[in-house]
Amino acid sequence: MKRRSFVPLFAVLVLGAACADQGPSLGVCVSSAVTVTPGANFGWTPAPDFSWDASCRIASLEVAVRGSGAIVWNAFSPNQNLIDSPVRYAVTPAGAALTANRLAGLVPGTTYQVTIRRIDAAGTLHLLGTATFTP
Repeated sequence: MKRRSFVPLFAVLVLGAACADQGPSLGVCVSSAVTVTPGANFGWTPAPDFSWDASCRIASLEVAVRGSGAIVWNAFSPNQNLIDSPVRYAVTPAGAALTANRLAGLVPGTTYQVTIRRIDAAGTLHLLGTATFTP
């Protein structure tokens, strides 16, 4: 009688889970649509919510004026993909170790671009997705 071993399957599942968040070099989370939805209003600026594939943690989220590229806000998790979806503008997300040193209010009628990036296993930052929006 042949004995079946579940160790290889278990090892594959464990290794797969451990590698699932390593980035584009492993073929996981190489792109994601970014969705922008109206969020709270801080009184001085609209604060939309940014979301993407919930299974993809990111390392960087940046909001810039479309055209000029002037960054108005960003959140960054150095050397790791620790930021979960969704993120609200101007609110430091859990997992972010660093945020922009300046915060500009969003101007209604101005077009902005949100960009999300991931760090791969080699430590290289890769574009994951972008979206434009006008508050």
